[in-house]
Amino acid sequence: MAIAFSSPIPFPTTLPLPTQLSILTQLKHALIGHHARKVVVLGHTGALEQLVRIIDGRLRSETWGEELELVNEAATLLGTLSLPTQQAQHALLTHRVHTTLLSALVHVTSERPSSASSSSLSPVAASSSHDKLVEGVLRSIKVVYSDLVQLVGPSEWGDALISLIPVNKRNQCSPDESDDDDDDDIEEDPDDQSMHVDGATPTQHSRASKTSLKRLARMAITDLYSPTSSALIGLASLLDFDPSLDPHSLRLRHKRAELVCSLFSSTVRTQQQREAIFHSGTTPSKLWNSLVGIVSTTTGRVQESAIAAISALFKNEGYTMKACIGPHGGSPLFSTLNVLSQSSNSSRRLTATIARIVLWQTRRVALTFSDPAFDMAAADELSLESVAAHLVAMVDEDEKLRGRACFTLAYLTAHHLTLEAYGASNSRVLEVLKKVFEPTPSPTTRTPLLNAAYYEAPPNSTPIEAALTLIALLTAESEELRQNVKDKGLIPFIVQYLLHPSTNIRAAACHALRSLSRSVNLLRTILVEPDTAKPLVALLRKGEDDIVRITAVATVTNLLLEFSPLRATLVEEGVIEEIVRMTREGLGQKKGGGVSKKKRYELRVVDALWALKNASYQASYKFKIRLLGLLQWPHFRSFLSSPNPDILVQAFAILRNLTCTNGSNSTPPLFNPATLVEGGKLIMPREVVELIANTLSKNRQSVEQPGTKDGGVALQALYSLVNLAAGDVQVREMVMVQGGLMESLFIGLDLQKSRHSEIRCAAVWVFINLCQPIPTNSTSTSARVPKSSSNTTLHPGSGVPDLSSPPTTAEMVRHLRSLGVHHKLREMNADESLDVRERVKDALQGFTWD
Repeated sequence: MAIAFSSPIPFPTTLPLPTQLSILTQLKHALIGHHARKVVVLGHTGALEQLVRIIDGRLRSETWGEELELVNEAATLLGTLSLPTQQAQHALLTHRVHTTLLSALVHVTSERPSSASSSSLSPVAASSSHDKLVEGVLRSIKVVYSDLVQLVGPSEWGDALISLIPVNKRNQCSPDESDDDDDDDIEEDPDDQSMHVDGATPTQHSRASKTSLKRLARMAITDLYSPTSSALIGLASLLDFDPSLDPHSLRLRHKRAELVCSLFSSTVRTQQQREAIFHSGTTPSKLWNSLVGIVSTTTGRVQESAIAAISALFKNEGYTMKACIGPHGGSPLFSTLNVLSQSSNSSRRLTATIARIVLWQTRRVALTFSDPAFDMAAADELSLESVAAHLVAMVDEDEKLRGRACFTLAYLTAHHLTLEAYGASNSRVLEVLKKVFEPTPSPTTRTPLLNAAYYEAPPNSTPIEAALTLIALLTAESEELRQNVKDKGLIPFIVQYLLHPSTNIRAAACHALRSLSRSVNLLRTILVEPDTAKPLVALLRKGEDDIVRITAVATVTNLLLEFSPLRATLVEEGVIEEIVRMTREGLGQKKGGGVSKKKRYELRVVDALWALKNASYQASYKFKIRLLGLLQWPHFRSFLSSPNPDILVQAFAILRNLTCTNGSNSTPPLFNPATLVEGGKLIMPREVVELIANTLSKNRQSVEQPGTKDGGVALQALYSLVNLAAGDVQVREMVMVQGGLMESLFIGLDLQKSRHSEIRCAAVWVFINLCQPIPTNSTSTSARVPKSSSNTTLHPGSGVPDLSSPPTTAEMVRHLRSLGVHHKLREMNADESLDVRERVKDALQGFTWD
């Protein structure tokens, strides 16, 4: 029968110092290796307060003897209590544990023990107590900050690697980590009515706690890694020492250096953090030389930690690295790393291998190392010819290092370095990844955040996340590898991991599935099971982690293409409702929200609109009406006026689909009476035409490059206009007389102003449809015809005849001829694009109707 554990702190401060010291020492030993006991102490009222108070109140220049030992035990206990869980880190942050330890570090690295501290304490004893305190504080800082970064991120590999998965061939995400760590509070949804009578729901409590944790974590990390951080100055100084010191002093400095290097390697993730370290009482060259010196003169854990610190501090710092190693790029470090990559110690072997890859990539992408011959020489110098094969072997054979080795393979792949060029066949890689997945857990439900917050990540979660990320990168642009993944039987595992308790694994599974869904063959064969649709729709729902939802909606986008058999299943499962709901979240957030919150909202909207665009393409008339009913015109119109070009492109693509008619109904779904807006009014064609005209006017400078964001907006807006120009007589008249619209179309026709054939072709299509005969049974879809707007800016000396209301086909053709359209089209008979020339012939044929 287990004996219940109770926290011995806080204790009365009136107890003698030896008694207090004994209590803390015994508690420290009792907590080692006991997760549940740590949770008890962390949750015990007054426990953390007392430890922090001991450090704050007793650490002074005159502190010595047992009092100094008491401070050391308190500092050590704070590190012992740390766990990489939400509740543990939230407790430590709210009780100022991180900042207290940083203040203690500043004190102990700026103060030296004095022989006058006590007449009864020898200088050796005083120095020994001080040295123990320095080491204890350093160790606790390393532990609490490493656990914090492990919990809130960015991770060593995952965050940066996911951002390197191409969205499409034209637009790839930017590499490296995001330097914007301003991960603001999760926005409140004013429409969320899921409140209990006695207050917030458990989900809301957990989200509020997570929000508070992120805010406090950001402050704590900034306290450490800022240009004005006094603690950084103390840390950097501990890496600079004379290797000719006596053995005792050298061992002491090596131990401190190991702790500092371990702190840097486990927490430094962004360029701003590196810049803060480089200018904290040192220089990049001095820091490089100090770390290289440690690697060259030490062995074991000290050496390994220094290698890991070099990887973290100089990753992607090409110019800084050049300044450190000189213009020719040579360094004795490289040969040392090559030797250590063959070490019998697997951890050291992997750390050295990672450093070789990271440093080579840093040199490879730097503009100052652009010579191909030099690039090849650098690769030879770091012996990378079989590095992938060695990493695959580690993934296969070493369970403890499997995750890091797999992430390193993903890093190689992310930078377009084929694994086969470095000694590993893709077939072999996928076989090893299957072993990572087997045997796999079969979770049916995810642990609620309130309970999971006390516990660490599920066992084997890092290797699985790494394997899924590697699959996502391998298959992002390779149809052959997508088929290989299918043939190896990996897809069922990927689908199953959509239900995994780990947020990172669910997100990585979504990324892998998104890359696989780019295969038309897979979309029509293996990705058709309902088991794929249901978990994806569940991941879109509110309450799921925001990153997972963004990834899930991006995955759903491909599955909603018109030829995907899964489209109907997803729609039946309610995917459209969930996606539309996502576009509304964040609309009620308070002003002054952080940049990161705005970026995340816009990213979510872009992906959601992209999915709706695919869902509405060649969809049924009934579906389009239903979609618009869900979106509601005022909400949808806000996206059509967005300042963000990414949002505009997708919004106008949806508008293009909603203005397209079919043979059974000549009224575009956009203007169907079933899509009444608030107040029972129809969507007015005039408003839509004006919106398109304004958009084209704003994007006139970008029509030269429709592949760019703004050019893509113009192209989608033009094709929406093409659909409207095929409508009834009154909508056509609105297009013809809308102020500024014809001028934008003429710019689109001009080869000198519109270098891309897609823009010119779309502009010609507008005139093809405007010149088509009007059906005799054409019915009006507008309540009022706008007055004619002058377009004399096109031809100042010409007279433009007024149109009757409604005009005949002949009148509209004569109107266009008087504007010079016929003449302009004739000039395009020699256009460089065959498609444009063919469309011009069709358009000129239309001018015979007058």
